[in-house]
Amino acid sequence: MTIKELFTPLPVLKSDRLEIRPLTHLDALDLYKMVHDTEVYRFVPKNLFELKYNDVNMTIAHLYTECLEKSLILGVFEHGKFCGLVECYGYDEANQKISIGFRSLKEFWGKGVVTETVKLIVDFLKREKKIETITCSTLSQNVHAEQVLMNAGFVCVVRGFPENWGYEQLLPTNKWIR
Repeated sequence: MTIKELFTPLPVLKSDRLEIRPLTHLDALDLYKMVHDTEVYRFVPKNLFELKYNDVNMTIAHLYTECLEKSLILGVFEHGKFCGLVECYGYDEANQKISIGFRSLKEFWGKGVVTETVKLIVDFLKREKKIETITCSTLSQNVHAEQVLMNAGFVCVVRGFPENWGYEQLLPTNKWIR
């Protein structure tokens, strides 16, 4: 099974506070605001799909075709307001393993939105998709992401692992598992 097959149909997850759903062209301005915020993208890989095209409408047009060949990216909304993205990638069917990533607008930092997002996606992956192992990588200096992962029940299993995130040199990353 491919990641595309795993996520057909595209999921929509809801809590009292959040909705996690596919992006549409109506979300283009919000996505534009996020991808052009250097603070949001200072602790993430340079090769993320939402950064591939200069036009966010083109990005959205390819999210659930081209991008879905390797990863699923969904929008996160708090009471209808765009907060950020959550991503599932690196699906390994044989080991029932997948990796997740997340990024959010600065105005939602420290408000529990990302932690709730991670908990929702982890619960969905484990309950609905029967994924046994969920991993996440963070840059070592990203203490906020570490707190999110700890609050969501992840355990750091490797610290300072040099990894290529698309920068000029390898960067020290921490590996998390749940």
